[in-house]
Amino acid sequence: MFDASTFGNAVLSRNQSALAGAELEAQIGDYNNEFISNYGATSVFARTGRPVGRLDILTDKGHAPCTAFLVDGNRLVTNHHCVPGILDNDRLGASAIIAVQIRLGYVRDGIEDGTRMFHVNPVPLETNKDLDYSVLQVVGGDANAEFGALDLSAALPGDRDPLWVIGHPMGEAQRISREKCQTDSPAVASGRLRHTCDTLPGNSGSPVIDADLKQVVALHHAGSRAGAVNFAVPMADILATSNVLKASARADDVRDDIEAERARLAAENAALADEKARILAEAEAERQRLAAEAEAARAAAEQADSAAARATVARESRANTALLAALGMADGTARAAALQQVIQDHPATMAAQAAQLALTQLNSPAPAPQAPKTAQTAKPEPAPTAADNRFAALLNTPVPSPDTAPDLSPEEAEAALDLSREVYRDIQNTLDALGYGLGEPDGLFGPASRSAVRAFQKENLIEESGYLSASLLDRIADEYNGAPAALDGTYRIFIRRRWDDAYFRRKPDPAYRPGKIETIGSVAIRVENGRTEVLSFQDLARIESDAYKDLRVSLSPDGRLKLRSTINFLFGKPRPKVLDLNEQLAKRWTTGRAITFEDGEWDEAFHINIRVMRQD
Repeated sequence: MFDASTFGNAVLSRNQSALAGAELEAQIGDYNNEFISNYGATSVFARTGRPVGRLDILTDKGHAPCTAFLVDGNRLVTNHHCVPGILDNDRLGASAIIAVQIRLGYVRDGIEDGTRMFHVNPVPLETNKDLDYSVLQVVGGDANAEFGALDLSAALPGDRDPLWVIGHPMGEAQRISREKCQTDSPAVASGRLRHTCDTLPGNSGSPVIDADLKQVVALHHAGSRAGAVNFAVPMADILATSNVLKASARADDVRDDIEAERARLAAENAALADEKARILAEAEAERQRLAAEAEAARAAAEQADSAAARATVARESRANTALLAALGMADGTARAAALQQVIQDHPATMAAQAAQLALTQLNSPAPAPQAPKTAQTAKPEPAPTAADNRFAALLNTPVPSPDTAPDLSPEEAEAALDLSREVYRDIQNTLDALGYGLGEPDGLFGPASRSAVRAFQKENLIEESGYLSASLLDRIADEYNGAPAALDGTYRIFIRRRWDDAYFRRKPDPAYRPGKIETIGSVAIRVENGRTEVLSFQDLARIESDAYKDLRVSLSPDGRLKLRSTINFLFGKPRPKVLDLNEQLAKRWTTGRAITFEDGEWDEAFHINIRVMRQD
């Protein structure tokens, strides 16, 4: 209730409230009643709110604001408890209504520009206390011409249907409740529509608008003391009783149109889904057809290549046999003739090239004898070391390699080496010593041995076939001969986290990329005579408290690396993880080479990943 002196003002000051009457309104949870001026003048909210105004009622005790809205015929709809029922409010104690007016266009608090005031006959054209509605007549002007009218609907909303409530709570500028504004479940009970739209004193008489129909489906009039729901009178009940008000259109027809549109859209979506499935099926069938053709072509090419390779190997084998027989002849003349025959019978083979070289050496004149040296004693040649003789058995017979025989596949090139089980065991021992662990060396080249070969090839930027060749064996021997025989030296241990690819494919993250690994800390150590010294520690995650504590690290002479620490690195959150590492490292280790392994999961999204690099 406001002081009578403010009647007719667009802006009402709250400190002029004369009486806090009975509150028939309630807010549900957080208050979500927003000024309608937040939206543009042409928005659907502003256009729908044009016929809604503040109804000011002047009594002999002061004046009070309600909400009313225009309908056809220059008429207003509001609550009975506003006009004439304000006189029944014992707490107000008013005995007469002196004047009533409607303020329209008041959408910005404290600003009168753009508003219009119309006088209203305080005697209702029609009123009903039980349904709490009154129909009033605007006098002294045509409000419909400037502000339009709201359509009334006899439709009953369903459970949880979206609603809008537009009004003037507390006499302020027009507000709309639409966030969490919907019917309750059940929507209608005991003759009242139940809704969760926020209202305050002054919202009495507000239209409850169906958000789909854009029509008034109820007249708001009361709130629950418990604040769980508010109540409105269904417009269907008012229209059934009124001799003045009429529904603007049959609500069931409108709803039928809406349902028909929804059905049409659903049918279109289903048709699109079927078309998409058909296109995908055709694409998959075409992909399979092309794949089958490609596979058939590949198989035919492989068969042809394999036949050619087998023929090449057989030709080289016959040539090698003839060459060995020729070289085994004791008589020089017979040997020369046999070598010449090898060249003629087996042209374009490695054996023919070797025969030509041997024949050239055989026909070369012997070097002149040199006088014995008396002043100096000739030094004996040093005996070849075990490392120099590594894989020496391969030198007894010339064999084709991928470089000189490009027609051979990697598998056939290794078969042409004709390696014995002992040589295979020597190769396994060498790879194992270099840190390409493959289990107990047994001379049988199975999946573990192939995996070790591929790891060596990858580390040395060689095509990862998993098969041996003469040039690859040279690389393996060179790395073994160049690696230190002891583990003394400086190492850096990188503690990292690896993002799990499968997890982040299920739950995408903007920071993820396939194979992503992040370093979160590193430790530098020096190993000398079996003793380990920590040189430095770097915390790249910059987590100070308990990020790394009780750091212990050692590398024994037999290659056993032990690392224990408490780490914390997941987005800076205090989630400690105890790292307890106990791994066997390679016995011979090339400077600059790193070994990587994992120590289980941090959680389903990340793995702990350790990288150890030998620095000298």
